[in-house]
Amino acid sequence: MVGKVGGCRGAVDIGPGPGGARVGLDGKDYGLSPTTIEPLPPGKHSLRLSRDGMADQLIALRVEPGQTVRIDAELSTESGALDIRPTPRNSAISVNGVELGPGRQVLPSLAPGPYSIRASAVGHTDRSEAHPSQ
Repeated sequence: MVGKVGGCRGAVDIGPGPGGARVGLDGKDYGLSPTTIEPLPPGKHSLRLSRDGMADQLIALRVEPGQTVRIDAELSTESGALDIRPTPRNSAISVNGVELGPGRQVLPSLAPGPYSIRASAVGHTDRSEAHPSQ
């Protein structure tokens, strides 16, 4: 859901659904949910919600100028692990559009479901794989 914000910046509002979840946006920690993160520059952003004993949620989102993007995700106790070992080793890795960084990425607790994994490195063809839920 999207609401109005003044100016050319936007915001992300993480609702009470994942209450007490650690909120990470674009690799920066924003404390616990529920929370509102503002002002944010327009464009693509990567959201990660995590809480002990629960599976992490990775959410790619787009913030438009003057808009608030509302997130009300539920966290699950069911989880699985994902271990990404790219070649070349310094490849940039993203999962479901959320940029995780370069090199090997280990995600020990992800919610069940399909995931799209992308590896890219300068001088190499990008590789994308879809992994269905088990």
